[in-house]
Amino acid sequence: MADPLDVLTLAEAKQALNISESVTKHDAELPSYITAVSQRLDLYIGPVVQRTVTNEVHDGGRPSVFLDLFPVVSVTQVIEYSDTTSTVLTAESNAVKPDEAYLLERYDVIPSLWSGRLLRRRAGRRARFESGQANVAVSYVAGRCASTAEVPERYKLAAKFMLENFWRSQLDATGGVNEFDMPQANFPRWGIPMAARQLVSGEIQEPRQVVL
Repeated sequence: MADPLDVLTLAEAKQALNISESVTKHDAELPSYITAVSQRLDLYIGPVVQRTVTNEVHDGGRPSVFLDLFPVVSVTQVIEYSDTTSTVLTAESNAVKPDEAYLLERYDVIPSLWSGRLLRRRAGRRARFESGQANVAVSYVAGRCASTAEVPERYKLAAKFMLENFWRSQLDATGGVNEFDMPQANFPRWGIPMAARQLVSGEIQEPRQVVL
């Protein structure tokens, strides 16, 4: 069964593996490979297909927090707690400078999206989130594309390269040398081939340091 966050459709996966559309013997197994590849690509560059995150919590006491998933499409709610007192923060913009606010940073690779860094603001000035553990709750939508059908070919091609690599383990592991059958190493030794890495160069997500 297809996962709504898959980067490839079953038909696209078959095309990448040179499996005819009329051949159905892999139809039960192949979707799990597609989902695994999509999830691995998400870990490598951040979510491709959009998903909703509800009440993701972060520690306060600092001028900004980093959301777990990015790039970000939109933030739907930010709640800051001081002990048991909650404050709903409002998005700051050039035209609006709320007393209790947050500000999102742009995602440089795709300027129409956000980087996932959320800065605390107060009346247009820098501020710090209230001190506390797990006292900042954020709900947001992360990802690049609204659905599998809208994923750009660059990401689909990267996923296809990865899928071909993983699917090698399902292929015949012997080859003929003269009149002899010789074993061949068909088990993948890496998850992301270099060709896939180059397609998403500039979007690879490195561990981020927390700003205190």
